[in-house]
Amino acid sequence: SGAGKFKVTITNPSGTHQEVIYAENDANTASKFVRLSTDGNERLRIDANGRVLIGTTTEGTGSGDDLTISNSGNMGLTLRSTNSNYCNIYFSDATSGTAEYEGYISYNHATDSLEFATGHTERLRIGSTGNLALGGTNTSAYTNQSHLFIGGVGNLYADNGTSSGKSLSLSNNAYINT
Repeated sequence: SGAGKFKVTITNPSGTHQEVIYAENDANTASKFVRLSTDGNERLRIDANGRVLIGTTTEGTGSGDDLTISNSGNMGLTLRSTNSNYCNIYFSDATSGTAEYEGYISYNHATDSLEFATGHTERLRIGSTGNLALGGTNTSAYTNQSHLFIGGVGNLYADNGTSSGKSLSLSNNAYINT
């Protein structure tokens, strides 16, 4: 509740000290955080607002600052699962029901397909061969060619930069052969 600092230090067999966890709650400054370090370098910080910063001490932009990952070179994030399961990113606006997965991006390892959903329903699938299914899930009906499958009734628009784009009306699971 008051100001203070907390530090956990681990000493290796040669007697060298290595700071591992450090917390600061200074009432006179804005520096209220917990940091984890390895090899003398800060690796992870949780700030007073609960933001998690990995590889940086600077949060991201306003509406995307809850988790910031930084590196001076190539960097990325890996989601790993077994070859018959999914890796998922969910977009939720509630804590129960379908609102917990109102939108999502899923990689299905069993079919090697990438699936996108809005309104808790899959809307777009990219199959393992590169075929696209828009409004449906069948990307393999014609596997010897590249296709765009559109499930249900929809319109395909070609926009030439003016307000008079051309359209093609499609119905009953139409497909375009390329």
